[in-house]
Amino acid sequence: MLRVRALRPHPEGPTLEFDLSPGESLCVLGTAASGKTALLRALAGWERPASGSFELEAPVEISGTHDFPRRARPQSLVPKVRGEGYASLATEVLSALGLWGCRRSPVEALSASQRAACELVAPLSVGPALLLIEEALDALDPAVFETAWDLLRRRLRAGASAIVVTHRPETVVRYDRALVLKGGEVRFCGHVEALRREASPQRIEVLTQYAPGVRALAPPLEVEIEEVEGGLAMRAAAGQELAARLLREGYGDVRCVVHARPSLEQTIREMLL
Repeated sequence: MLRVRALRPHPEGPTLEFDLSPGESLCVLGTAASGKTALLRALAGWERPASGSFELEAPVEISGTHDFPRRARPQSLVPKVRGEGYASLATEVLSALGLWGCRRSPVEALSASQRAACELVAPLSVGPALLLIEEALDALDPAVFETAWDLLRRRLRAGASAIVVTHRPETVVRYDRALVLKGGEVRFCGHVEALRREASPQRIEVLTQYAPGVRALAPPLEVEIEEVEGGLAMRAAAGQELAARLLREGYGDVRCVVHARPSLEQTIREMLL
């Protein structure tokens, strides 16, 4: 559906290269002025990129414009379709976005969360297309966020693709791919599963009172040990689970050994520091 080749949306922004197939989703995370909005505007055809190119084999629907007609109401934002399908489409979309009860209310009178939901009405009402969503999902109430995501999944299963700009690293597990930007640099671009391999070394925490014996294990096992409240904390490189086993089996006063692998959220936050 989308092929991006050496695309630089903004002269001072990063150079991007990725593919997005029908049914796939990409989340974009980054620091301020890192190129997130510029990417969406370039793909929507609103701005000409500084360099590079992209090939798009589907129509584009974009949210986040914040520009509604003065007398707009949620039900008027659902694109008109022929036949009897309009009523069922409007019911599906407005219900999923928490707007059914206020479907006849002026958009300008709605809450901030409801107005964010209004921005998603048009993109989530179309058939197979490239959906560009800028931060609108972040602004939804928690319950509406879940039902909106269910609707987005249905659109993806029907052949749509989605690029979603978000400030919520904890949601990255919901996507197929991730793009992490910092300033003019691409910190990561690829499948979410590959992002797990970018994590910093795991953390192993050991609670013990036998500091000399535990410290003696550090040099040969390539671990770092520091004093923490309640004992010692040991950071080990990948594959150093042996250190924990030796501590557990070789020292009777070791009360606790905890393996802590960084989550995807932690990995992304470290990339953006």
